[in-house]
Amino acid sequence: MRKEGKTDMKRIKKNDLLLKLLSLFLAIFIWVYVAGTNNFQEEYMYEGIEPVFLGEEDLKNSKNLELISKGSVNIEVSGSYSDLIALNKSDIKIEANLSSMGITEPGTYYVPYTVELPSAAYVIEKKEPQEIKVEFERKDTKMIDVIVNTDRIAADGYVVYNKDVKISPKQIGVTGFQEDIDKIDHATINTGKKDAKSEVKGEFSYKFYDEKGNCLENISVTTDCDKVSVSIPVLKTKKVPLRLEVQGETKLKKYVQYTLDPKELEIAGDEEKLADIDSLVVGTVNLADAFSEEEKICTINTPDEIMNVSGVFEAKAEVELVGMESKTIMASFIRFKGIKNENEEKVRFITTNLPVTIYAPTSEIENIGDDDIIVTVDLSNTNLTKGEHSAEAKVEVVGISDVIVKKDEYLVRFEVS
Repeated sequence: MRKEGKTDMKRIKKNDLLLKLLSLFLAIFIWVYVAGTNNFQEEYMYEGIEPVFLGEEDLKNSKNLELISKGSVNIEVSGSYSDLIALNKSDIKIEANLSSMGITEPGTYYVPYTVELPSAAYVIEKKEPQEIKVEFERKDTKMIDVIVNTDRIAADGYVVYNKDVKISPKQIGVTGFQEDIDKIDHATINTGKKDAKSEVKGEFSYKFYDEKGNCLENISVTTDCDKVSVSIPVLKTKKVPLRLEVQGETKLKKYVQYTLDPKELEIAGDEEKLADIDSLVVGTVNLADAFSEEEKICTINTPDEIMNVSGVFEAKAEVELVGMESKTIMASFIRFKGIKNENEEKVRFITTNLPVTIYAPTSEIENIGDDDIIVTVDLSNTNLTKGEHSAEAKVEVVGISDVIVKKDEYLVRFEVS
């Protein structure tokens, strides 16, 4: 008996659910029938309609102004039930004329608009908003310098010769909103090459960086090229000593010593050409220059196709005589040369003793005296007018092998009667 009672309860609940569904269906059917028969008036809000902006392209082309924010419109329309059922949101046309707004600069503007419905069966009851809020930003173009990162490209014993790095193009045209392009300071290329022993060449991509060296990842810009052609010379390096070329009598060169700062130079180039270079001559020094205590500045030049990669292009030289001493002698043997016989009696020396400084080995300098020095004044090309004159004299030391006359201006005064 209990089992039969439970079965009856389930049957009752099932029939009740069917009755409820049938009632709902009948209610919907009756509502649709009545609405279709009576066709009463209703209102409906169409939301988020996208406007058409007239003159947008002209502002972009003539003023570089980009429309970055476009508001949407909500329109409430009234009409018969059947007409509203047939009306789609896409049938409502919204137009806003930007050309009449006098827009010339970036900023926020409020633009009036018009609404066009497909027929007179519909009436506009409400518009939201009354004006459309729009925002403009200016797009501009900026030329950005391209830099190649050459760190750690060359292998040990090799070097990148940065002065001959070729980049094409050297600048990239970047177009975008002012806020974005103002962030960009330069573009950097990282080739990804390491331990290179020869030229690195190819087309490489780049990244933008700000003036502090921070990589700019999220900026919205367009560029006039995606890759840059790069040629990076990688050369073999070698350190070679610097030297001076000493000019003068060979037997006296042994007394000349000098120091150079720097003593050596790092150069780079083709391996075969580097193998032939043992040193670099940076200047010459005459024996007579050895008496000067002034520092000599020499310009460092390298052979063709050999690069100076040290960054130093001048050497300071100090020259001295070693194993020699100086001595000043009053030379009294002064003679004229190039005077015609008839003029000999008209010329008279005013200078009778001329101080001459010499350098000689310590062992010999004490043996050199006045009678070892000859002073000659050549008057071959001198106009012997009456009065006092001065002329440069040539000084010689005779009979002594290792002796140097200090380079100086030796002047002799004389009188013509």
